[in-house]
Amino acid sequence: MRPRCLYCGRGIGCPDCLRPDARQRSFIMNRSAVRYDEVMREWLAQYKYRGHERYASLIVQMLGQAFVRMQQEITYLQQHPGTRRGELWRPDLITYVPVSEARLAERGFNQAQVFAEGLGRLHRLPVAELLMRSMHTEKQSFKTRLERIQSMRNAFECIPENFRIYEMGGSGIDHAAPGRARILIIDDIYTTGGTINACAEAIRQYARQKVGADPEIYSLTWARS
Repeated sequence: MRPRCLYCGRGIGCPDCLRPDARQRSFIMNRSAVRYDEVMREWLAQYKYRGHERYASLIVQMLGQAFVRMQQEITYLQQHPGTRRGELWRPDLITYVPVSEARLAERGFNQAQVFAEGLGRLHRLPVAELLMRSMHTEKQSFKTRLERIQSMRNAFECIPENFRIYEMGGSGIDHAAPGRARILIIDDIYTTGGTINACAEAIRQYARQKVGADPEIYSLTWARS
């Protein structure tokens, strides 16, 4: 999907990113593989709710292609000051949006984790579970924009023992510039950005408080609604 909004990656005009609160977001940018139309909605439903696992590898391949485009775009725009000329942008670590224990028991898997681990294998990038749900939230598809944003506040927290492994100088980001590790968050759908922003905010707050770092957070989702 070719983005029209350079911030959230939407393919058409994006009123969300024109709002004043968009400037306060904790992630740098989002990109998505496809637009969330009726066909893509059915694909995801077949995988998430009906157990048709063959869709997983297809979605991972689509994410992989979107990731390559994202790399090229960021490198071209030189949005990351540490990227040398001719050096392709890469995140230091991939993580994903966690689901609650109730949702995990209901589905048996976290689709964002499956996508993140698949992308990590494709591009030989480390993947870590940095976050957990601190509260169970109802399905976001039935909520208004404001309800989505409010329900995501304080919904996530970092897993200290996992985060310590990947903090500055640890496995996976030992080559990152001090305090500037690049973390890519994976999820299935980007709607208002509330979920990604809540995850990014939790990571940045923990990193600042515990290790004196302020990582750069990026987001890659399979679909943009």
